[in-house]
Amino acid sequence: MEESIGNEIEYNMEKIMIDSFLKLDNDLMIEALPNPASGKTLDKETLDVAMSGSCACVALIKDMDLYVANLGDARAVLGQEIDDGTYVPYQMSFEHNSENINEMKRLFDEHPNEHTTLIRDGRLLEMLLPLRAFGDVRFKWPQKKLKRLCSPGLRTWRHTFILFFSTLCHS
Repeated sequence: MEESIGNEIEYNMEKIMIDSFLKLDNDLMIEALPNPASGKTLDKETLDVAMSGSCACVALIKDMDLYVANLGDARAVLGQEIDDGTYVPYQMSFEHNSENINEMKRLFDEHPNEHTTLIRDGRLLEMLLPLRAFGDVRFKWPQKKLKRLCSPGLRTWRHTFILFFSTLCHS
């Protein structure tokens, strides 16, 4: 993250920001998992947070440099005042959606055999509008893990439902 150059330390801000975004996403996933070794059980609220997706846009000014990192459909725009007192907008980030050609190329490169099913109606797998997000673990975790952690507890409700249904049908 940092390199020593003489007595100065030069920070690789791009790497720091990317690593921070990746760590947050990973922490969301880890926090949602039960950990029998520590006695942590599955917490439905935490799992719900990890199942949801969230976007972010972060701007950092260091000395005379502006760094912008975004994820999803969040966007940073900088307004610069010009001589006549009006402002000119400058787009500082790009949304991760199906209208972003570079993002589509990245996805198709990563999933070469899925061109016909990957994007439908501008959405990833016909569900997600921003193509990148924190969380959204149902699209990141293997199916086996999802089935184990997210299977509904139907035993309690099944008996009640059948009795309720049969009562309605026979009245």
